[in-house]
Amino acid sequence: MTDQPSTDPATRASLRDADACVKCGACLPVCPTYARTLHEADSPRGRIGLVQGLLAGRLPADAVLAAHLDGCLQCRFCEAVCPAQVAIVQVIRGGQQRLRAAGVRPAWRSMLDRHAARWHWAVGRLRAWVAPASGVHRGA
Repeated sequence: MTDQPSTDPATRASLRDADACVKCGACLPVCPTYARTLHEADSPRGRIGLVQGLLAGRLPADAVLAAHLDGCLQCRFCEAVCPAQVAIVQVIRGGQQRLRAAGVRPAWRSMLDRHAARWHWAVGRLRAWVAPASGVHRGA
């Protein structure tokens, strides 16, 4: 199931900016995340395509899409070489705002929560193991 396209001004502005991309690929050689993954969805033009699909209601707001958008370093190297002068980072931020409005959490936040839960569990286990040996008792 996909989200319905929005008609709010911010969405229209993001779509207008995204539509300016001519998909020439000039951004690919300068994008550090694309250079690392060689995955189109992790390139500036790939992310623009994802945002276009999301804002037009053709793609669902989900964690997979969020991971691709959140993977952008926002270094703006792509914008420096873009012949169409697309504000790519602004387009990505528009997509991220739509994801947050749909309740999709940033990928880094979900990862942080998982690690925090593991850390909390490990500290609790360590306390349970160390407290009897040290003679420290909680409570009474």
